[in-house]
Amino acid sequence: MEVEHLNDELEVEVEEIVKFNQFINRESNIKSPTVEDINFEKPFVLLRTRVSGSEEVKKSTFVFDKRHGNWWPRDGGWDGDPAGLKKNYRTAVHIVPSDRDYSYISAEIWHSRFCPRRHFRNDGHRHRHGGRCRLISSEEHVTWHIKGDS
Repeated sequence: MEVEHLNDELEVEVEEIVKFNQFINRESNIKSPTVEDINFEKPFVLLRTRVSGSEEVKKSTFVFDKRHGNWWPRDGGWDGDPAGLKKNYRTAVHIVPSDRDYSYISAEIWHSRFCPRRHFRNDGHRHRHGGRCRLISSEEHVTWHIKGDS
């Protein structure tokens, strides 16, 4: 696994999560959600997010994947990617507590490669992928760092 860090970071304001109660067929809103609120609302979360410096509200709908433990963007909404890559990467979305006094988004790309075993026999030096190493898949990992209640 090779991780490519994307330097772009995006400060965001998470206004609310909208949860749908299928038993009473009604939506309810949680204003300024915390990570605990979002984790509690598995498996369906709609985030309405305002990016700093913009009046546009971006909508992101995520479905929680219990097998992998993260959210996948649904219905082609904004996946939170601060770099705006829009490449053919599968996107995994992680929601974690913010280590700062504001909410922000970061992203990185995880590249999976198949490397022939003999390439690892390099006297303890760090393996550098060469011509015989084959890229199997790339996955973009977007992390929402969400600020808790103050």
